[in-house]
Amino acid sequence: VCAGVLLSASVAVRAQEEAAAAAPERADPVLAAEEQLQSEAAAREALMLDVRAYQRQIEALENREGAFSAGLSEELLGLGLALQRNGDHLGAIEVFKRGVHISRINEGLYSQRQLSLLQGEIASHIAMGSFEEADERQRYLYRVQAQTLSEQSRGQALMQHALWQRQAYEVGVDEEPFARLNRMWSLYRLALTETVKVEGESSSALLPPLY
Repeated sequence: VCAGVLLSASVAVRAQEEAAAAAPERADPVLAAEEQLQSEAAAREALMLDVRAYQRQIEALENREGAFSAGLSEELLGLGLALQRNGDHLGAIEVFKRGVHISRINEGLYSQRQLSLLQGEIASHIAMGSFEEADERQRYLYRVQAQTLSEQSRGQALMQHALWQRQAYEVGVDEEPFARLNRMWSLYRLALTETVKVEGESSSALLPPLY
C-alpha cells in the first residue's frame, strides 16, 4: 500500500511539474512596463537621429551655398516632418515657414515646392489646436494651388479645402458659421465641376463630394 501511495504521489508531482512547464509564463507587469519604456526611448532616439541628420545636412548646404540656397527647401521639409514625428510641432512650424520663405525667394510667390511645406505647417497648427492659424495658412495654400496645380489635381485639392471648411465649422473658427458652410458647398460644387471636366460624369471620383 505504501508503495502504491508513493507511486501515486510521485506521479502526481510529475504531472504538476509537467503542467507547470507546459503552462505559459505569466508576464511580469513591472518587466513589461520597463520593456515598453525602453522601446519608447529607442523610438525617440531614432527620431532624434533623423532630426540631427537633417540639421547636419542643412548646415553643410548653408556653408556651401548660403542661407537661401534653393536646395534648402527640400531639406527643411524633411526636418519639419522629422520634428513632427517627434512631437515638436512648434519647431516644425518654424522650419516649414522658413522653407516656404526660401522657396518664394528662389521660385517666386507661387510654386509647387511650397505645397508640401504649407500642408506640413497646417498639420502642426491643427495638432496644437491653433485652428485660426491653420485657417490662415489654408487660405494661402488655396491660392498657391490655384496658381500651380494641373486640372488633374485641382478637383482633389478643392475637396480637401471643402473638408477643411467643415472642420473649421465644427471647431468654431469664426463667428459666422453659416458663411463657412456656404464656402464648403461652393468648394464641393467646384470639385464636382473639375472632376467631371477631367474624368467624365461616370467617374467614381465624383462620389466623395456627394456624401
